[in-house]
Amino acid sequence: MEKDIKERVVLYNVNEEERNLIKNIFLELNIDVNLIKAENEEEVIASNLVSFIKLPKDKEKREDLEDIYISALKGWMLFYIIDNNFYKNIEQIKKQIKECHDDYIKTKRKDNLNKVRDGIIGFAIGDALGVSAKFKTREELKKTPITDMIGNGTWSQNTSMTLATMYSIIKKEKIDTNVNINNSKKYEQLGEMNNENVLLMKMLPIAYYIYFEKLNDCLKENYCEIIYNYIKDILPITNANEINILGCYIFVMFAIEIIQGKLKDLSYEYIKNLDYSFFSRESIKKYDRILKGNIKEELEENIRTTGYIVDTLEAVFWCFLNSKNYNETVLKSVNLGGDTDTIAAITGGLLGIHYGIESINENWRNTLIKYDYIEKLCDQFDNELYKIFDNILKKL
Repeated sequence: MEKDIKERVVLYNVNEEERNLIKNIFLELNIDVNLIKAENEEEVIASNLVSFIKLPKDKEKREDLEDIYISALKGWMLFYIIDNNFYKNIEQIKKQIKECHDDYIKTKRKDNLNKVRDGIIGFAIGDALGVSAKFKTREELKKTPITDMIGNGTWSQNTSMTLATMYSIIKKEKIDTNVNINNSKKYEQLGEMNNENVLLMKMLPIAYYIYFEKLNDCLKENYCEIIYNYIKDILPITNANEINILGCYIFVMFAIEIIQGKLKDLSYEYIKNLDYSFFSRESIKKYDRILKGNIKEELEENIRTTGYIVDTLEAVFWCFLNSKNYNETVLKSVNLGGDTDTIAAITGGLLGIHYGIESINENWRNTLIKYDYIEKLCDQFDNELYKIFDNILKKL
């Protein structure tokens, strides 16, 4: 972030006297900020960039905000949280704010890069783990489960398509649908039979791109419709296939929440309550187990792992929402059987963002084919996104 761009500081449950005190603290520390008042927790949760929050007295709400604070430390935003003993030691609070701010500025660029790298490496490793089990049945894998990387860490078309999407965005500074979406003639037929998960393979870099390019739209009331139209426009071959568009829309909106460091369950509740009015009831009904029910609580025996886009999205959500770490969960997604490379790749991407690359088995990282190339591409991709990010911030 450039030094001349003001950070946004969100004030929640703060009176006028406290607001002036907070303003003076930042002035004394030579930290140039815009103070924004939040009326409720939803506005606090929706905040981007840097936030300052005075905790509410209600114990349950306080615990919720502390959880969000912990997840926010993963890199995309920073919350300064001051408790109700605000006036007891102003000098200590100044010191803490200065330390937090300096550390944030120092590490923000690195953390942003990590978000791209974490997700893409997590995706590629999931793909490579799933290759060795592709099309094996769940029953076969229960007898002989995949517990480690088999072979030389080779990945499939899932990673190839994802890297191609990133490369195209880097070169063209936009998403080129002719290169990324229409590059396979066999997917050009329309209708229910074309509801394969090929499109979901490429949605992670598109989620990164949409988040950065559409940052300024996040504050608009019709944000959901803006993103819907954007996804529809970048998937021209699926204009007559609403089920695919809806699946991609659900995934991208969820991925953007995870990219921002939001909690898994909060992100899930968020997408369940989005505006879906621009989709037909018939298409929405296909995703009822995700949007109307609670896919997290489904029994494993009810999770299907075919190449059908609805089944894939359900499997990914089920694995990710029940996850406790990267390694165990990505193996769990592989051992579900069926279309293992695609399901493990998409799950691995979300897991990588959420838990970080350091949580991934080191041997898997060392084994992954062309690891250095992927990491370099992530760096280039991040640089392109950051240019978009800087240009938007300058307009705020």
